[in-house]
Amino acid sequence: MSRPTIPEVVPSAVAELVEKLLAKLTPPPAKRKRDPSRIDCYEAFDAAELFGRRCWCALDMAIVSDLSAFAAVFPMHLDSNEEHPLELFRLLIKYWLPEETAKKLRDKVPYLQWAERGWITLTEGNEVDFGVIETEIAEFAEQYRLEEIRYDRAYAAQLTQNLELRHGIQRVEFPQTIMNYTLPSKLFERLIKLKQIRHQGNPILTWQIGHVSIKEDNNNNIRPVRPKKGDHRTVDGVQATIMALSGALGACGVADDWDGTVEYV
Repeated sequence: MSRPTIPEVVPSAVAELVEKLLAKLTPPPAKRKRDPSRIDCYEAFDAAELFGRRCWCALDMAIVSDLSAFAAVFPMHLDSNEEHPLELFRLLIKYWLPEETAKKLRDKVPYLQWAERGWITLTEGNEVDFGVIETEIAEFAEQYRLEEIRYDRAYAAQLTQNLELRHGIQRVEFPQTIMNYTLPSKLFERLIKLKQIRHQGNPILTWQIGHVSIKEDNNNNIRPVRPKKGDHRTVDGVQATIMALSGALGACGVADDWDGTVEYV
């Protein structure tokens, strides 16, 4: 819904006040479901093919007992003599969840089955195990050239500080504002539609993309959110992927007028 405009004859101070009142009276845009396909971007590649390559990463941490996700985005035209489309990005993603949470949700989400297939790591107890996550990310950094890890200060400040001090992994704060999410979110959608981002068929990521909702403001800024607050249908992997993409696309010189090609700068 567009807001009414204020006639130019109204004095600026009064106009500003009226604009504020109109903003309060104008209902905010509703959340909308967006189906960027069931991310038909599966590619049966071996993660070992990416050893030694540069990647840009992000960590979306749970508060207490929820899902945590780590995403690594690899621009395939970098550090390679192989022929890859300049537009191709590969994605590796890792998930962690307290085992008790997985059991509690067994009738709603097949976390236990996903764990048996190696798509998620279940940790002991009913709370997030920061030690396990730190160890696994540090091991990941020994195999791949991790350029940076983006994080939300509210939940991952201490863990990423440990990664920086103990393992030399550069961290970059990613404030969780709609403005920060807008450009990488829109580019993520475009990469999916063009099939220019590929993952290994992770069913958790596919599940999350299938139900993610998009919060949009009056200026067409967007960010991914759960369908409902407190819903068991999480979107951590989507958020981590978009946060990681913001670093990778920035390094590749991608801007608002992106035409689908990338050039490292």
